[in-house]
Amino acid sequence: MSALAPQSYPQFLCVTGAWLTLLAGADVLASAGAAADAVGADAAAVHLEFIEQHDGRCLNLSAGGKLRLLANSHPTRVIRYRLVRHFAGKPQAGRAAGIIGPRSEPVALGCSLVDGRDQRWELERAEFVAARRRQSTSNSAPRRLRRARWRRIRGMSSARASR
Repeated sequence: MSALAPQSYPQFLCVTGAWLTLLAGADVLASAGAAADAVGADAAAVHLEFIEQHDGRCLNLSAGGKLRLLANSHPTRVIRYRLVRHFAGKPQAGRAAGIIGPRSEPVALGCSLVDGRDQRWELERAEFVAARRRQSTSNSAPRRLRRARWRRIRGMSSARASR
């Protein structure tokens, strides 16, 4: 008997119920996948920290000014970032971008107050930098070493030819 036969109404409901459950499960999986992508995109941003530090130059620019720094708190991964600078409450043209390594010195961004007006930075984008794969071929040596090797080989062959 077919699962979708008209005379098997209860089975049809069961199959329909199973399809609804399957579709609901697929919807849950799809939303979980989208959430995982969002978490993956925000994973690097979680490890970037804005720090304020007392600095004499910032105090000279404006009383109460502090130096703002950006630090990477991830123990092993390098992060590529892009920041938007806001001055006096307005976003400024251009973006500050860079790469910050793990356990490296924080990057100085600028002073929190300039001429009595607030200056701040907001994170626009952050992503982990993929680790570079090492080549396993003979061309994995740096270019200058390959050239030196070639010169030695060429020099040896010309020395043998002159004998």
